[in-house]
Amino acid sequence: MLGSKKIGKLFNVPIFVDLSGWLFISIISYFLGFEISIIYIISLLLHEFAHILCGKKYGITTGAVMMNGYGAFALMNLSKNPKEEFWISFAGPLSNIVVALIFLPLMHLNTTFYHLFIMNIAMGFLNLFPTFPMDGGRILRSILQKKFGFLQATEKVFRVGVILTIISFPFSIYFGFYILPFVLAFTVHMGYKELRQVRKEETT
Repeated sequence: MLGSKKIGKLFNVPIFVDLSGWLFISIISYFLGFEISIIYIISLLLHEFAHILCGKKYGITTGAVMMNGYGAFALMNLSKNPKEEFWISFAGPLSNIVVALIFLPLMHLNTTFYHLFIMNIAMGFLNLFPTFPMDGGRILRSILQKKFGFLQATEKVFRVGVILTIISFPFSIYFGFYILPFVLAFTVHMGYKELRQVRKEETT
């Protein structure tokens, strides 16, 4: 990744941040405060290492964690086993939701606990959105794979992303969420990249 720099290692997995990641963290720090940026980083790493540790249970190794302007991702081999993909994918959002529930009764005590709750509950549920590259898309694929196989399940999840993007456009304009169609369009782009990769692997 362009301008990536190693910032540490956890569970023997190196962590890198690229230029877009530094920029995004800087923007958060400037507009929302340094504390929010730290909570954001902690929540992201918690999410990714939940994936990694769950994958390790199934014998899947991880090369590194990369943080960028879109969030973070673990450089790990994806399992085509439906059960493994389901739990590895679900582990990330689940970890955020568990942390949010821990801080739910404490969030009125101070702003740090409040921000930990908000950041983790948002990160947990947003990642359950049923399209690639969100964890929800992989969870949906793992469920559909039992009936349709890996390639067809990937194609169906991609179509879900396209449909949701089309449906969201008029609603997002009406309610003033103007950025939502662009975010969903990005997920469609990433979903298409994943679909192309799966088609390539399945035909070779």
